[in-house]
Amino acid sequence: MERPRRAPFRKGRAAALLPAAWLLGFTVCDARQPDPAVQDTTVVIVHAAADWYIAAEAPEQRWTGTLRERAAVTGPNTRSGLRYELSTDQGVLPVYEPREASPLARFLGRKVEVTAKLVDLSAEGFDRELWVGSLRPAP
Repeated sequence: MERPRRAPFRKGRAAALLPAAWLLGFTVCDARQPDPAVQDTTVVIVHAAADWYIAAEAPEQRWTGTLRERAAVTGPNTRSGLRYELSTDQGVLPVYEPREASPLARFLGRKVEVTAKLVDLSAEGFDRELWVGSLRPAP
């Protein structure tokens, strides 16, 4: 008995078997230049999901200010993770960031809105510092 011959593969056949992109939640967009009239409100999650951030007893608060680089002091009994600072109307707050490759770096010199915990480490011999959960460009 002779097998029936299959039709040759055509590009449209495989695509017809796949679900439409919108069923999977994909969308197609054009690459365009950003509209300067539209405010960037992208929220960047920094440490909000980290166990140590969640466990900190300080309440989450919001600050608006300019993010700057800070000279981290290294050595015994220092906080080398204080690589940044947030300059606000109320003063300057050191910002804790243990990673050298930080998502905060792209916001240097910009005005940002930070959702963070102001953690008081005076019992350990240090000062108060911001632990950043998330941030976004300031509106």
